[in-house]
Amino acid sequence: MTGDPRLLEWARRIAGAYIEEVLPGNGGVPASRWNFTTHSGDGRLRLRDHGNETVVGLTMLFTLEHALQTPRAERYAPVIQRMLDRILASANGDGLLYNEIDAAALHPLDESGNRRRALSRVRSTAMRTRSKARSISSTVSQSRRRSTGSILKPT
Repeated sequence: MTGDPRLLEWARRIAGAYIEEVLPGNGGVPASRWNFTTHSGDGRLRLRDHGNETVVGLTMLFTLEHALQTPRAERYAPVIQRMLDRILASANGDGLLYNEIDAAALHPLDESGNRRRALSRVRSTAMRTRSKARSISSTVSQSRRRSTGSILKPT
C-alpha cells in the first residue's frame, strides 16, 4: 500500500502472531487482551476501540497477500474466513454487532445500557455510510465478476 517494505514486514509479523496464536487461542476471533508470554487471553472479543481495527487490518493484509499471490494468502484464508464468520454469527437478529462478546459462546457481554447506546451509534453510523457501502459493494461485485476465482473459498 505504501510501498515501504519495512511496513509490510511489520504487518506480516503482527498478522503472524494473530493468525498462529491469538485467533486459534481465542475461539477464532481477536482477544480484547492477550498475553504473549503466557499464550492466553481473556476469552473476549471487543469490537469497540482497537478490536475492530485488528479485524480490518488482518483482512486488509490478507487481501494484499492475495493480490501479491504469496503463500501467506493461502495460509491466512481459512483463519480469516473463520474469524469473519464467527463475528457475523455473533450479530443480533437485526444484524448489528455488539460492543463485546464472549469469544467461545458468541453471546454479548454488554447487554446493559451500553447496548442501547452502542446500537444507536451503529444505526447512526450505518445510516451515514449506506451510500458508501453500496459503492463498495458494487466495486467488490464488479471485481468478483472480473476475477477467475474467489478470494475466500466458502467453507
